[in-house]
Amino acid sequence: MLWILPEGRKTASECPSAYIEPDSMLDKLARRLCKSQKYLKDIDPHDIEFFSYDDRIHPIRMSTPLSDLNTTDSNPLVFRYPLSENIVVTNVRFLRSSIKVRVPHSTGTWYMLVDATRANYEKLQDGRISFYYYYLDEDAEETIVDEILFNHLLRQTSAHKNELIINLSVGIKGKKAYTDWNIEEVLKDVLRQEHRTTITDIPQFNIESEFSNMNPELTENEINRFTANIEANWRIFNKSIINEASARFFIDSFMSSAVSHVNREHSSMILCVEQLLNGTRGYGYVDYLVKCYEIVVLVTEAELEEIHKRIAQNLVQLHTALEQSLGKRKRGEDVHKDGGLCKVYGIVTTGETWRFLRLAGCLTKPEIGLSPEFICNFNEVDQTPAKSILRLITCLLKSQADILKAETEKDRESGEVEQDDTERRLARVRTE
Repeated sequence: MLWILPEGRKTASECPSAYIEPDSMLDKLARRLCKSQKYLKDIDPHDIEFFSYDDRIHPIRMSTPLSDLNTTDSNPLVFRYPLSENIVVTNVRFLRSSIKVRVPHSTGTWYMLVDATRANYEKLQDGRISFYYYYLDEDAEETIVDEILFNHLLRQTSAHKNELIINLSVGIKGKKAYTDWNIEEVLKDVLRQEHRTTITDIPQFNIESEFSNMNPELTENEINRFTANIEANWRIFNKSIINEASARFFIDSFMSSAVSHVNREHSSMILCVEQLLNGTRGYGYVDYLVKCYEIVVLVTEAELEEIHKRIAQNLVQLHTALEQSLGKRKRGEDVHKDGGLCKVYGIVTTGETWRFLRLAGCLTKPEIGLSPEFICNFNEVDQTPAKSILRLITCLLKSQADILKAETEKDRESGEVEQDDTERRLARVRTE
């Protein structure tokens, strides 16, 4: 008994016994199908391809005997055929990069598109990752999750010079790009703060008080270089920040000055720009990311207009960073008890306006905090507000680095003790 499924159809059917002769092979079955099925009457049998139900990428050899096939109604033999002579040109966008995929217009166009998308985007190559496409027209966004919806979209698309051209974006199932989150969703779905729905519901924390006992120990030369850079940028941009690109010149000065200072003591601290950050709830690029001992300690977002939107975005980024820093610890574990790093900070800034965020504790319901606004008036001669913010960022980074250093040394000492114990046990065994 042979079960077959025309690709694109929902249900399989039993192949007529007349099609199955002793020692017949798939090439003969292709000819039989083209002769007997009206929708295949104009199809060349050589254009028919056969696949197993669970593998639509690698065709089965046409010389395969039918007797070698093991099929059921739930695991049928699938056959693919052309739908037109057109080429389907799909412009696929994932985050900030785009690819163009050109494949024949057939019942298998969807599977070829999915395979090409996986091959081109590293983050999607893991077979455990499920993704989808979404099509955006003038009226609404349509989610494309399978071949049926995709083929329906193609039927609505007019050919131009034998090409069917469509534009799709890619999303990862179970996650959203950081830019797609709003504050209510973040507080409720990610941070489990069901009683909070707006920015004003987030508890404020006093970051100045948090680091009041720390001295960043910035040298006079470091401060002078920083203020000279700020003043030069303020001058060449005609004393205004008019867009995100110009804002980054100022933000760069703060971030690079603070990281450079802490890096002198903690050489593992590095500054990353436009870094891809991938977590269980969100994914995407972050504007600035600071790592120490390979752990994210600060995520900064630059924004000139939609500050509230960026705060929501930054909170999900901090959730990802906290997730990564906890590593193998259980998500519900109280990480305070072993003195490990259990907090991560964020910054949302226009270059002139600065707000700090903090996420601490466990992932199931972390503690969140948002600082008041800090305003930099770059017209001030001595740049006092800018220097105050630089000191805060430096203290924040130094505090995180000190904690991580202590934790790393503790782990190293623990490992050495375990190694010594093992060697002593082996020595006893040898003497016995």
